[in-house]
Amino acid sequence: MYSKCGDANAARCIFNQMQVKDSVSWGTMMAGYAHNGYFVDVMEVFDRMKIDNLIMNKASAVAALLAAGEMRDLEKGKEIRDCVMKQKFDIDVATSIMSMYAKCGELEEAKKLFEELQERDLVAWSAIIAAFVQSGYPEEALSLFRDMQNNSVRPNSITLMSILPACGELFHLRLGKSLHCYAVKANFDSHISTGTSLVSMYAKCGFMRPALIIFNRMPFKDVVTWNALINGYTHIGDPCYAIEIFHELELSDINPDPGTVVGLLSACVLLNDQGLGSSIHGKIMKYGIGSDSHVMNALLDMYAKCGNLSSAKILFYRADFPKGEKTGSLMW
Repeated sequence: MYSKCGDANAARCIFNQMQVKDSVSWGTMMAGYAHNGYFVDVMEVFDRMKIDNLIMNKASAVAALLAAGEMRDLEKGKEIRDCVMKQKFDIDVATSIMSMYAKCGELEEAKKLFEELQERDLVAWSAIIAAFVQSGYPEEALSLFRDMQNNSVRPNSITLMSILPACGELFHLRLGKSLHCYAVKANFDSHISTGTSLVSMYAKCGFMRPALIIFNRMPFKDVVTWNALINGYTHIGDPCYAIEIFHELELSDINPDPGTVVGLLSACVLLNDQGLGSSIHGKIMKYGIGSDSHVMNALLDMYAKCGNLSSAKILFYRADFPKGEKTGSLMW
């Protein structure tokens, strides 16, 4: 309960106080850490289980594989896989192994495992499609989606969330519209994830009117939804609307994230408006997202392209980039 409500510390306190812990206890703690994004802690619990020769259950296996994938730790992922392979788990764990491979850049291994599955359910199909989209292979993802349809597997909202970005990347508006119709009939279009993917797909294809209609009809929106619309207007070369949407975002109870300001700074470049860019820079400091490398690179790009090389150079040398990332749009 504490984990699902976002209080992993309280969950850990109770876990540590338990004198007797079974596999369900360990699995629940690992799943709770994974649910809240504490992937390093998931790995620590896994190591403790391994030292104590404890048997993993489905929950702990899925959580550990998820953590390894999110951390891009292939070596740890293979270690977890070896532990999992000693037991007979269902297709959900096999799908988690496949997703771990994909996130660690081992796309061929992920596809090989997928092809070896005797039974492929919707979760497995959705996972392999998402893996190819996220790895930058939208055409292969569309091919897999057609194979899924040929196998009479009907997509759900998660599948749509995975395949719609591929339609946007390939400007495949016809398929995108077809998926939109399916989403409406299946009542998936009201989901935040599906609605956001539809907004992004139409925006990437340059059709902002349907993107705006979907956006306005969505009962709930998160920052990713707002970003899709802002970046869409910037993408088609209409920065004024992007700025207007941002002002509407500020009036809501949602705070901008790095994706928001990167799109806004691109709009400033299109307008050649350094004053507006400096104002956005101030908001970046206000929202505490100035340490993000993508944001810093976008700021460098904005100042340089607006003609203020001195500010760009000062920012470049003052910025605390992660190791190996101080190579933005400026090369000194």
